[in-house]
Amino acid sequence: MRYLFFRLLFWASWLVFPVFAFIIHDGVHGWAEALTIMFSFVFIWGRFVERYIIVERNIGQGDLKIGIISDLHLGAYKGQNFLTRLVDKINAGEPDLVLIPGDFVFAAKAKDLGQMFEGLGRIKAPTFAVLGNHDLKPTGEFSKEEIYRALEGKVKMIDNKGVDLEIRGHRFHLLGIGSLMAKDDNYEMVERARGKIVLLAHNPDSAHKFANKDVRVMICGHTHGGQIKFWPLHKLLIPCVHMFERGWHDVKGMKVFVSSGTGEVGLPLRFLLMPEVVFMRLNLDA
Repeated sequence: MRYLFFRLLFWASWLVFPVFAFIIHDGVHGWAEALTIMFSFVFIWGRFVERYIIVERNIGQGDLKIGIISDLHLGAYKGQNFLTRLVDKINAGEPDLVLIPGDFVFAAKAKDLGQMFEGLGRIKAPTFAVLGNHDLKPTGEFSKEEIYRALEGKVKMIDNKGVDLEIRGHRFHLLGIGSLMAKDDNYEMVERARGKIVLLAHNPDSAHKFANKDVRVMICGHTHGGQIKFWPLHKLLIPCVHMFERGWHDVKGMKVFVSSGTGEVGLPLRFLLMPEVVFMRLNLDA
């Protein structure tokens, strides 16, 4: 039922074209028509153009290159075709490692899960992920077991787990934090860990739940950067307790990076926040 509602919303958005055409044909006679035309143009751009444009962001300095794709939200609004383009972009950047900080689905059908993520299996670099609030009940749509089963063989899941890696001569701990909003988060492992740590979490609010000076960087998603950027109103749409948006933040002396992601929730619309693939270069010795 949820899938059907958002699919209807998705297709109903095409009605903007006859409305736009009617007003243009009838002529602009006042502020109401002018504002409607402006709103229609913004809506058309955000709905039919911008949300499909994948941009590449290159940040940081160092010889360890991490690819980041966040908030895929496959389901009612985006599917395998978009994922194929996303994976092609990742592979073209040749990262040493790919991290996905959660929210794989939005209004998805359970019967589609088995094939929905096939494209992720084409990522050439080792790929690790945690789940987000839209993935897990009660705030999301599925159980952890259902999503894990759909991602098996494509992505290594590290919710509340860790793995020791050695890449380009760098030895470090990659640790994952489970979904904060789904109350699947556990910080005991993070607080105990020592050495060079790269931390993956969906919600950047998790950064305020622990303290560990050995965390070199914490990589998150969740915010979409507001998804529809009408400054400063978009800040009200960001589902965080603390003032996170996108890009770099400092929490207790720890570097926290927040990606604005690639997908949408609520409305099938992005404005001034194109889907992004991030390539982060790190110097873990700094």
